[in-house]
Amino acid sequence: MKRRRFLELASTAPLVYLAAENVLHRDQFVLDTDRAILGEALPGIDSFITSSQNYSSALDNLASAYYSAYEKTRIVVEPCLDSNGDPSTCTKTESYWDEDRGITSHNKIFSWRRYHNNLASKAASLTKRNLVDATQLDKVEITQEGLPTGLAIGVSLTYAAEIAGLLGYEEATGLKDYDSERQTSRRSLFKMAASGLGALVAYTLRDNEDESRLQKENKLAEMRTIQVLNDETVFERYFDIPIEHLSDAVTANIDNLRRTFDNVRNSRVKAAYQKVTEAGSNFVKELDKGVSEELGIATRCGLLTDKIDNENNDLSPLLETLAVGGIMAAVIIPVEIINQRKR
Repeated sequence: MKRRRFLELASTAPLVYLAAENVLHRDQFVLDTDRAILGEALPGIDSFITSSQNYSSALDNLASAYYSAYEKTRIVVEPCLDSNGDPSTCTKTESYWDEDRGITSHNKIFSWRRYHNNLASKAASLTKRNLVDATQLDKVEITQEGLPTGLAIGVSLTYAAEIAGLLGYEEATGLKDYDSERQTSRRSLFKMAASGLGALVAYTLRDNEDESRLQKENKLAEMRTIQVLNDETVFERYFDIPIEHLSDAVTANIDNLRRTFDNVRNSRVKAAYQKVTEAGSNFVKELDKGVSEELGIATRCGLLTDKIDNENNDLSPLLETLAVGGIMAAVIIPVEIINQRKR
């Protein structure tokens, strides 16, 4: 028994070694933007940001008014089992909506609010974070760094959990208590095979430095195409909607509230309707001006910054670790099913 356990532990040595290598000695290539940060704010976009935030805040206020006026609670009785397992009845409190007939539904209001909260947040980020200057992409450098602390911890814990699961699953599942000696012996061979295959996969998936650098160079080359896009296209890619479609959507929201305004009986909701239509009308006026030069520059820089951030938040080491666990599970599970059928 001790010899078998020693062999199982020894079989994980290559996997433990590769895990340590991945955490301690693995580097990543990142796009260093320190020399390409936009040097000054773009005041010409303040009116766009303000109108977007005002509309988003008005929708927040309307949603709050809906909750206050129309969300109700009630006690319901339903069948259940008592502490002895016998049939009984239980009560619980549940919420429901009791809206004025003919008003805009709460689901629609909440959908508008979610969308425009996200849009207002993206707009505000154009002035609240360091943006990469779209005209200074040549100053972005590809540098080599160690794994971020959080990612290194994640990789370490995942490898540890996978190895512990491989070695100890028979104790955790209770198989050890009733399996025959032959089944236990076969299981040890399965574990060693799975561990060896996992180590092979871990070694195969490790990044080649030259390939990793080339991938970053290709990504950076793709980003340069953003420099030649027109302002309207850049706005659409940053906000995921053309500016004219955004204007149409806000106008449709306002029209919907105006059509149902007379059906609203609650005074707070009525006042919130008016604030939304007023803020929405101002936002539409701003959108109908089109994409200004300053807004085009800001969204171009914001789009590039997002793409660079996504490139630098590379989770491939963790995904590789999960792939190793998946391969080991793919070996163990089917052979264990067969093993249980052969005493």
